[in-house]
Amino acid sequence: MKKTTINWHQIFKFFAPYFAILLLTTIIISTQLVSHATFITADRYFHFSRFYDAAEQIKTGNFSYFQNNITAMQSGRIINALYGPFFAYLNGLLVLLSGSWFTYQIIMDYLVYLIGGMAVYRMMTKVKVREVNAILLALLYLTLGIMPGWLRADNFMAWGAALAPYVVMCGIDMIQDKNNPVHWVKLMLIMAIIAQIHLLSTVILALSLVPFAIYSFVVNQNKKAILLNFIKAVAGTIVLTANFWGAFLLLYRTNKIALPKSFGLNSGAVHISASGSEHGQLTILVFCLFIAQICYVLFHLRENKLNTFVTLEGAVLLLVSSRFMPWHFIQTLLPGLGRSFQFPYRLIVAAYPLLFLGMGLTLEALVKYKKEKLIVLAVLVAALVQTTVCTIRTNVALTKMYNDPNRVAVLTTYYQIDNKRQDIKGAVNGKDKGLLFKLINRTEPDYLPIYKKHISPDMVNLLYRTDIIDQSMRYNYSVHGSSLYLSWVAKKSDEVQLPLVMYHQSRLQVNNQIVQPQKLNPIGSPTVNQRKGNNTAILSFIVPMWFWGLVIISLVGWLVLFLYGLKVIVNYRFNQN
Repeated sequence: MKKTTINWHQIFKFFAPYFAILLLTTIIISTQLVSHATFITADRYFHFSRFYDAAEQIKTGNFSYFQNNITAMQSGRIINALYGPFFAYLNGLLVLLSGSWFTYQIIMDYLVYLIGGMAVYRMMTKVKVREVNAILLALLYLTLGIMPGWLRADNFMAWGAALAPYVVMCGIDMIQDKNNPVHWVKLMLIMAIIAQIHLLSTVILALSLVPFAIYSFVVNQNKKAILLNFIKAVAGTIVLTANFWGAFLLLYRTNKIALPKSFGLNSGAVHISASGSEHGQLTILVFCLFIAQICYVLFHLRENKLNTFVTLEGAVLLLVSSRFMPWHFIQTLLPGLGRSFQFPYRLIVAAYPLLFLGMGLTLEALVKYKKEKLIVLAVLVAALVQTTVCTIRTNVALTKMYNDPNRVAVLTTYYQIDNKRQDIKGAVNGKDKGLLFKLINRTEPDYLPIYKKHISPDMVNLLYRTDIIDQSMRYNYSVHGSSLYLSWVAKKSDEVQLPLVMYHQSRLQVNNQIVQPQKLNPIGSPTVNQRKGNNTAILSFIVPMWFWGLVIISLVGWLVLFLYGLKVIVNYRFNQN
């Protein structure tokens, strides 16, 4: 019998990128791991809240697709339906399986970084970039821009950044694959996944593919097949995300929804920084690498068509996202962008993968120029060290805040926090995950209904605090099915404003009678008649049948795609044997 030999080189080659990514992540969050620190920032609290609501729905069986009946002060607000509903339930399941918020946070840190790092690595190896160079670029990507923002605050655009290289890989096919430039199943799958997680990332990344699509359509002869595959990809994405756009259609067609608070666009634009590397901060060494990459392409326009294409598009996107753009003037002309777009640096979700791909291609082109390649590699390694140090420094600073008994949580004035901040440590490391939402109340106005034409986010925030949070202690809450129950005892019969919010589709039942509230305040809090003694109110959200049809269509689409993928894997394994 022939003895089987183990190819250790192939094993090492396979596991090397995984090991490098996991090692880098561990080094970055080491102080956090030692201190068991959970960084309660604005975005993280927001996502913890909505995932806990999903977790409790799974645990109790009281499913409510629209109303948040467990968190959001049990006010009946809608959040998950408009923000990655399927992904929220997946996270809810992981929350249930995690022993504490700290454990859940660390699992997600490793998961996002592993997905993002391997996406960059696979993008590089797809265009034949050497493994060592691919790993270095993947590690640099993880410590720059939007990705380190995840470790700090659960910034959900990091999911877009983690998956963006797969979108770019679809663009690579459009440039290089002459026979089948549009791989519609891959394109449909990645865009649908991102759409189910983060809408704005989907929009930006879809727009970044437009130049690739135009090029592919112009240079290839079989335009009918290309157009057909694009239609298939778009149609398939619409099917897979039917639940998502259906919720937007249902709510925005009949309700005015509060916008987030406004930010200064210029302050959120990309700029050179000596002390940080996250979000809009661009370290000087990475800036030099980008400039060198752009200059190389400008002097070698015809050398590598793909390199030229991705570098120039990435450079344009980086320019638009930076302070070189007159964002002060733009915001004066279009003030609404401060609420909707908020941060121009968000464009780097597409710009950075394109520029990194260009750098990988340039490194391969410099193989014959040993001196120049060594210089670029030296700067690349130095840039990686610099961005890693910046990310570690941020992690250390946040850990110190967590360990500060007077601080613990890093939150803005849009939050109310229990005076005993040390209790938060027990909440994030204990088994009772719901305790966190008793110690901290969120008052930001995301997705609240608005019943007044001109009202500022600050006023919405104030009304939510005074009319919902401050009044909630007077009531007892319970959940049955998808409905929220309030009970209270009144000393006399008169009017009372309930700490609830009502959308156009909300139905309110008070003391066994369906009522039309006598009035709604600007955020939809109803005033009703109470009777002396015991009172009960039931808030429900009436979901039309056509919407449930869209949910079924979406779920069936994902099931069909799963079965198709399973068939492809089985056939591949069968052919290998």
